[in-house]
Amino acid sequence: MQSRNNSRGRLDGKVVLISGGASAPGNLCAGQMIREGATVIAGDDSYTISTESAEFSIRTVNTIHLDVTLERSWQTAFDLTLQVFGRVDVLVNAAGVSFTDDTLEECTADTWERTLAINLDGTFLGCGHAVRAMRPSRRGSIINIASILGLIANGTSIAYTATMAGVRLLTRSVALHCAKERNNIRCNSICPQSAHLPQGTPETADVPIAPDIGGLAIYLASDISGACTGADFVVDNGFTAA
Repeated sequence: MQSRNNSRGRLDGKVVLISGGASAPGNLCAGQMIREGATVIAGDDSYTISTESAEFSIRTVNTIHLDVTLERSWQTAFDLTLQVFGRVDVLVNAAGVSFTDDTLEECTADTWERTLAINLDGTFLGCGHAVRAMRPSRRGSIINIASILGLIANGTSIAYTATMAGVRLLTRSVALHCAKERNNIRCNSICPQSAHLPQGTPETADVPIAPDIGGLAIYLASDISGACTGADFVVDNGFTAA
């Protein structure tokens, strides 16, 4: 199947794999990246299309089943993408969860393990398979969607905060590894405002954040951000600066 998008833009010709395609950030990035010329493959465990069928849906966004907690699911997603499109230029790790009752006293072992499995283990697996898939072409961009709760704590989201801090340092570790290998694969994180915190400072709280998330993903996926790696890009209306 060929890309159905013939427009030209900042991501023209790039093949983008997005985990958590049904999530708000995943869906947002997919739509904006398509408008910039990318071929997008969105993976999510809620999609019913089986990765075993070696088929993508005939839609603007190609969808596949992807359970980010399972390494074999990641392997299949990359294998199918390479088989159909020939390469992977960009990975957006957008899969993430935040459960209620996540305080220190309320968070159960199951909640802790499930949060880590999706948010941190899933990001780790995605990064590893992306580097292996991108290495032959000696170029690529990995974009991890984290949160400002990886920068600060709120005292009520124990497991979620721990995973977001982990994603940030995992991002830096991947970036340094790739820099030492000189494989021209970059890795950065986008840290948006969290729903668990007030929306920005009083002066900026009404400024919408969502478009900036997609805009940053486009920038980091494009060739004009070639010197950007191992960095956090904060989108919080100045909340962490106040």
